[in-house]
Amino acid sequence: YFKEAVSRDENAVYVSSVELNREEGKISDPPTPVIRVGIPVFDRAGKKRGVLVINRNAQKMLDLGADPSLGESAIYILNEKGQFLRHPDAAFNFGFEYGKTDTIEDIFAGFLSRVDKTPNENHTSTFTQIADQYVQWQDIPLDKTKNFQNFVRIVLATPSSVISQETVQLRYGMIQI
Repeated sequence: YFKEAVSRDENAVYVSSVELNREEGKISDPPTPVIRVGIPVFDRAGKKRGVLVINRNAQKMLDLGADPSLGESAIYILNEKGQFLRHPDAAFNFGFEYGKTDTIEDIFAGFLSRVDKTPNENHTSTFTQIADQYVQWQDIPLDKTKNFQNFVRIVLATPSSVISQETVQLRYGMIQI
């Protein structure tokens, strides 16, 4: 992140992907998800003198996926590579930081081929059926420039049986009226 931030022009901000904080090259204990924001610092003559980096704890953002009212539905929060930042099974969270290769494709084969390859702030999918799940996603940029170089993808998955059951109940309720 330092190299990325120091390579920026004056007033250009670097925003990292969500990753686990490291101290002296090792994942901190306890593991803490962070987003790093960096900007080069220039003197009055315009010479680059250093970099200001801020680590922002990203845990609150990831906790939004832990909604107990979801019932049988599940929320996955992914990085821009489709790797898990938050998974219903916490053993998958940040697996990429520990050398694991699990991605959303391992759960929903063909998911990434159905996702718009150019994320944008207005991109919210309709429900798409993948295997026995209905899946919807939204892409959210991590910086205000909305360049989508680094973003998170929130994925909601609902078993098709739940959707079918609710549709039948709704239809039955309408017939009763």
